[in-house]
Amino acid sequence: MNQITYNYYPGGKTKALTMSFDDGRIFDRDLIKMFNKYGIKGTFHLISSRLGSDGYVKSEEIKELYAGHEISLHTHTHPTIAYMPKRQIDYEITENKRILERIAGREICGLSYPMGSFGDNVTGVMKNAGMLYGRTTISTGTFALPKSFYEWHPTIHYSRGTQRWSKNLVISRSLLTEKANEFAEYFDWQRNMPLMQVWGHSYELDDNDDWDVMESFCKYISTINTVWFATNIEVADYVNTLKQLRFTQECDMVYNPTAIDVWIGVNDKPVKIPGGERVELEG
Repeated sequence: MNQITYNYYPGGKTKALTMSFDDGRIFDRDLIKMFNKYGIKGTFHLISSRLGSDGYVKSEEIKELYAGHEISLHTHTHPTIAYMPKRQIDYEITENKRILERIAGREICGLSYPMGSFGDNVTGVMKNAGMLYGRTTISTGTFALPKSFYEWHPTIHYSRGTQRWSKNLVISRSLLTEKANEFAEYFDWQRNMPLMQVWGHSYELDDNDDWDVMESFCKYISTINTVWFATNIEVADYVNTLKQLRFTQECDMVYNPTAIDVWIGVNDKPVKIPGGERVELEG
């Protein structure tokens, strides 16, 4: 029987990086230019009620500005949604989704919880609205995939160490570099598919005069050829697709019922399983 493992991202890459930034402030413009320069993808969580207000991106620029990146929800008005009636939670999510989808001209299936507010009551509404993930503000410092994409805890919060954030959410200039180095060297087959997710707000880069720090990070991480640079939804879709693969009892054949190509380990070798195809696996 073949030994099957889930160790690979697209192209046989062994690690993934996502960059997750909240609010939709005007500094997203410069951050996206930087990401594009280094081939890095970002996920940007927008507050629909604030579009076009002072310091926020405008509705008419969204489609072009975020092209090649992911537009995601951050609720309509940015409330502490876990402490609201279900009907209001539903409004905050569905109104945010309706407005952004109309502007972006594409479906939106992800969300970051405003002020890190989440719970079972919120998750239930999200699922009904077609959301596939919810990113928290609980930084783990690890490279583990989330146990649940509806409680997706990031690796680190981008920050220079301002007292705005509690200790477990803050990462200093030096720690950002150290975490990048750790990720570059990280290789643990017992914890498959390492993922690093950096989250924050683009205005922090400007407030703290840390654009050079972010550029150094992007420049360095872009040189690591084992890393897949992805958006949050791409990671969620990919991992969910792996879970849908159908194997024969002897694991000598596999069928991929989705439209997404995935890679699996077959006796410690990466094998591509194209979307919609049945593949014979050599022993």
